[in-house]
Amino acid sequence: FLPLAKNSIKKVKIVYIGYSDKCYDNLKYAVEEFEKYGAVCDVQNGFKAEDNASLNEYDLIVYATFIGFFAPAGGQFFFGEKCHMMRQIMTECTEKSIGVSFGNTDIFFNYFTASHTFINAYSFNPETMRAFVRGLYGDVTFTDYNPFPLNRIRRTDDVYE
Repeated sequence: FLPLAKNSIKKVKIVYIGYSDKCYDNLKYAVEEFEKYGAVCDVQNGFKAEDNASLNEYDLIVYATFIGFFAPAGGQFFFGEKCHMMRQIMTECTEKSIGVSFGNTDIFFNYFTASHTFINAYSFNPETMRAFVRGLYGDVTFTDYNPFPLNRIRRTDDVYE
């Protein structure tokens, strides 16, 4: 799926689900990068089942998420309305969808295991937002190394694998 073909991505939808207004605000840097590649980019805060109907209009859908350490207080999971939103994403147009976490690395485990493409970006600073988009197009090299394992820990005969 990656890198994206620079000439084939004309319209991008970024759906943000997260607990940081600053992360949402910083998506403007990702939008600016997509525009440099000639794509029109729409950003949406939150998601509802009826939003699925509009996804066919887009060449790429990016589900941008953020859960930080102690943001919100308690476990690093989506709660309430945001949890409901996460259950509704990736039900349509999965073949042209990407999940990205700008915070907690366990978002993949808990919400994106069915995703064809997922990226841990680790931060929502402007440089990371720009590098994320450049990486999608292959102008920055993503690494397949993840300091946080994406394999679930399984308990077998009292031994953790």
